[in-house]
Amino acid sequence: MTLWKSAGGWTRRLVWAAAVAALIVIGAKVVRAFNPQPDPPGSYAMVGINPQETLRLFVVNIGGTNGLPPDACNVQLGFLDPNGQLVKSTGGTLAPGQAGGLSITMAEAPPPKGDAAAARTAVRPIWSADIANGCYAVSSAEVFDSRAGTGHMHIMPSLQHLATQTQP
Repeated sequence: MTLWKSAGGWTRRLVWAAAVAALIVIGAKVVRAFNPQPDPPGSYAMVGINPQETLRLFVVNIGGTNGLPPDACNVQLGFLDPNGQLVKSTGGTLAPGQAGGLSITMAEAPPPKGDAAAARTAVRPIWSADIANGCYAVSSAEVFDSRAGTGHMHIMPSLQHLATQTQP
């Protein structure tokens, strides 16, 4: 097809640029997906860890980005076992832009039911923040190799949110 050939592919680039410009001028309709039954805001699923791994939950006060003046956030972080029992927790105050975290290893988490010598266990990260004072915080979690410090998995909650209560 000699029609598309020219010095340096100039004609081809011109055709592509015209096509992109036409799409911009015509306007593409924004399509939004709807999940009829979303997970609770900010919730995490169970996360499995082995004896060589650590699970770390992070919360960041990104205060001021929601149109309110930045304020400190009072946050609570924790981990639940498969039965919903609190295994480990901490709390504190995060200044705007400040992050906090909580880690758990398999040695700190209960073994799977009936198997004290299990190769893996599972816990669920939870967190809460008081938004009454304009706090705006988001979270993420990471599983990493405890010895090498290298990450294995980065975990985001199903939805980021303004947390008002502990996510069960």
